[in-house]
Amino acid sequence: MTNMVDFGGCECGSRNREIRQDGSFCETCGVELEGPQTDPGFAPSVPVAGGGRNILGSSIGNSSGIKELRLKFTHNISTRRKALFIDELESKLRESGEESSVVVAAGSLLRGVNKSHPLGKRRRSFKGVAGKSRSEIREYRLRVFAAAALHVLNDRGVENRAPMVSERWG
Repeated sequence: MTNMVDFGGCECGSRNREIRQDGSFCETCGVELEGPQTDPGFAPSVPVAGGGRNILGSSIGNSSGIKELRLKFTHNISTRRKALFIDELESKLRESGEESSVVVAAGSLLRGVNKSHPLGKRRRSFKGVAGKSRSEIREYRLRVFAAAALHVLNDRGVENRAPMVSERWG
């Protein structure tokens, strides 16, 4: 579909141009006067808010009623993401300062053991944890299992600094 539009003028002296999808051209000589108009694309009128935990879900506003507070509390509990014990173990292995091949080998060893016997549910109490908080006990358990994996690898002939790591972690 073409439109005839009057404009300032062309080099040939014509004052008429033809507008098509691929641009605008002089009606007389056919010289391209403007290229095709670019589509600005989709631009949302209101920017999407992203700072909360539930970006795509519904949000529960601030209300003073007991039902709304209960609903908000239940929603926060159900959407909370807690790190898995095995993931924290691998993080603790990376903190040990060992080279990456040793960390990968120890991580695969721990994942194999965790598959048959979940480590997060075993050995809740250790010697030396009396009087410590839950977070300190969890940290201690992480260090014990990570150091044990390094010792097993050391006994199998994979060179690492397991005795030094154990000494440093206590």
